Amino acid sequence: MLDQNHPLHREICRPLDWEYYWTCCESEYATDVMFRDPDRLAALYPRLVQHALLSFGSADVLRFLGHKVPLSGKSHPQFEGQVVTDLKARPEGIRIKHHVEHNSIKMYDKFGRGLRIETTINQPKSFRVSRRPEGSPGEPRKWRALQRGLAHLDRRAEVSKAATLPSPPA
Repeated sequence: MLDQNHPLHREICRPLDWEYYWTCCESEYATDVMFRDPDRLAALYPRLVQHALLSFGSADVLRFLGHKVPLSGKSHPQFEGQVVTDLKARPEGIRIKHHVEHNSIKMYDKFGRGLRIETTINQPKSFRVSRRPEGSPGEPRKWRALQRGLAHLDRRAEVSKAATLPSPPA
């Protein structure tokens, strides 16, 4: 996995004969939808912002960002954090951001030509990955907290993609 994500690591570390444990502190995954006509995006974007503000409640945001939400739709009783939505007017346009702790999903207009939906993961432990416990290769795999190591960058991409491109209902 390290060779795939950082092909020069051996060359960089060889002169000093160092071993590293490579980690990913922050990851961003974005989906861009490009528009040929900026007027079409300009007409659509306010409705998308309104939809993001009015249609996604705390339970939805928690689900997008890796938290368990009981069938009741209320937040899990052990969740003590806060779900925050903020809207910011910037020179480039309006940005809406939903975040829980240090993870977020946001949507913004990219220079009038593209719609970007972006997931940022700074606190991976909110997400789960099927893995063995650290230092116990003989133990069975279980759904455990996602860690910062590079071994599970593929899982970060998977959960981020699911948040930015939700599957249509069956």
